[in-house]
Amino acid sequence: MRPFNILDPNTSLYGEKILEASAGTGKTFAIEHLAARLLLECNVEIEEMLAITYTRAAARELKMRIRENLKEALSALSSGECAWPYLKKHLGSKEAIRRLEGALAGFERAQIFTIHGFCQRMLSEFSLEARCLQPTGDEAAPLGKALSGELLDFLEKQETVCPEQMREILKKRDIDRLSKQLLNQPPGEERGSFEDDCRDIEEAIRSAPPGDAEEEFRRIESLCKYSKFDRTILAAQIEALGRLFRGAQPKEAIRNLFLDKGALFRFASLTNRQQKKADFFQPPLVDWCLRHLHPLVQRAMEPRRLFQRLRFAWQEPFEALLEERGLFSPDFLLERMRRSLAYPDFAAKMKSRFTAVIIDEFQDTDKVQWEIFSTLFRGLPFFYLVGDPKQSIYRFRNADLYTYYRARDAFGPDAAYSLDTNYRSSPELVSALNDLFGDQHVSEWLWLPGENRTEPYRPVKAGLKEPWDPGDGYKPLQFFRVENLKGASYAFIVEEIRRLRPHLAGYRSFAILVQSNQQGALIQEELQKHAIPSAAKSRASLGESLAMEALEELFDVLFFPRDASAVSRFFAGPLSQNVDLETLFFWKETLEQKGMAAFFREFFAKTQIGGALVRDLLQLAE
Repeated sequence: MRPFNILDPNTSLYGEKILEASAGTGKTFAIEHLAARLLLECNVEIEEMLAITYTRAAARELKMRIRENLKEALSALSSGECAWPYLKKHLGSKEAIRRLEGALAGFERAQIFTIHGFCQRMLSEFSLEARCLQPTGDEAAPLGKALSGELLDFLEKQETVCPEQMREILKKRDIDRLSKQLLNQPPGEERGSFEDDCRDIEEAIRSAPPGDAEEEFRRIESLCKYSKFDRTILAAQIEALGRLFRGAQPKEAIRNLFLDKGALFRFASLTNRQQKKADFFQPPLVDWCLRHLHPLVQRAMEPRRLFQRLRFAWQEPFEALLEERGLFSPDFLLERMRRSLAYPDFAAKMKSRFTAVIIDEFQDTDKVQWEIFSTLFRGLPFFYLVGDPKQSIYRFRNADLYTYYRARDAFGPDAAYSLDTNYRSSPELVSALNDLFGDQHVSEWLWLPGENRTEPYRPVKAGLKEPWDPGDGYKPLQFFRVENLKGASYAFIVEEIRRLRPHLAGYRSFAILVQSNQQGALIQEELQKHAIPSAAKSRASLGESLAMEALEELFDVLFFPRDASAVSRFFAGPLSQNVDLETLFFWKETLEQKGMAAFFREFFAKTQIGGALVRDLLQLAE
């Protein structure tokens, strides 16, 4: 890959480019100067540029950085002191100053969004062309509360799965968790229904050999007098098989076969009877049922397929409700945008709107997003994809690293560039990382099984000139073998932080990576003992944490103080230490008369809790 130097006036800006930007190589610096050069050299207006990044916080920062950079460029041209090489040819140019002043005066027109914010803005602005209702609210609309009633109504009335299949879905999740998953997970490709299961089983029975299935299975049942299987279920399924082979009440009979995932077939299997030392004789129709009907029952009762089937059935009413109420979820926004691009007038509006497009954090793009980007922006005069495959960490949000490589291949080798200088880390650390990942034993560090190849590591240069020396003589990258992360290991972490603290800007300069939330909580407790502040960033959802459960118990007892079960749950929970009924009534009065902020002040002043629980409670309170 060729290096990309945005400050060099000879660096061409035109065309499609994919910039690989390792951590610390000045990715945002390159984007902010790219915006300035597009304004000055390519006559691209500020509202004709589109920048898309991954989070709203990143979008805010990028907007601020671009604006500040334009102000610096204007100041440099006005004073005649050019800090950047590409500005030199604009010295004394009234047109360049006019363009920068105009961009700053109208900077509120700058088009800098998250991908979901961009889709929502375009679907709102061109709702007629997109053939959709104008969305209201924002991309984080509280869908669970807004649609929970309709979802429960759907679950009660749906006929996609039968009650026996629904019980299988709910074995490992309660109805609340199922509702959350149906609202938050994208639909799969499983489009079957209970009707399809019935049709498959009835078609199989029509091809069965002649015989009396009910009689043959009763002979099998008599072979084993002692069994873990429920005899009531076995008898009901034997009777159901008889009705099925006679063609009587097929759906009711099939539902009986689904009980206990087809207990009769598992009971009659040769393996089970061998374990029971029972007669090995296998009646012919029993053998046929085990080979042909049992797999169909197993497939019809597979929990993952059943959930995906239910999620697919929910999608159509879900989308209708979203449009009706103007609540666009993130996944729905993307899918709605993708579908709207099929309308030529909508796609034409998008293509004529922008001249230059920059997609930041492109390694976290998924297939739907890339379909939107490529449909809209391929062929623009300026189209930049900026990312780093080494930093692709959002697979749980459908990020697809292979999309990055497909886009890079589509652009071609001549469009691939890299930012190859790290301006953040010390020369010693950069050198150590290059040695580590450039070693022949780890040179194939990123295995891509989908393409049956490895992605090579590309070393970076060190941009900082002065070495950082903490004065301890240790190398910047060290490895220790620790069998048990307790005691002396905790003391080592605390001592290292104390020793290095005078050389750094603050405690925010330190990061401790742990294997689990539990391990992180233990280390935080150790840091608290030594008055070292810390903040944990956990993948766990606060909504599913112990703190959330405890807070719900607290509010239950405050709002329903005469509910004996609510009182019992609270006093059995973690927040009841040093709390009595008088305190609860005082908190209730504070909450009702002075509001939430005053209530939480009193609450945290009274309770005696610590560790991860109090940190999560503080976040929930905020």
